[in-house]
Amino acid sequence: MRAPINRQCAETIAEGLEQAPTALRGLFEGNNLGKQRVRIAT
Repeated sequence: MRAPINRQCAETIAEGLEQAPTALRGLFEGNNLGKQRVRIAT
């Protein structure tokens, strides 16, 4: 039985829905690190 592998990846988090267009542009321009996420407050 193998032990679970704990993988961590880098991510860039933009705060707020108003930052989504900027985050998307940065994704295509290569400005993000690893995954690009947009955190939306509820």
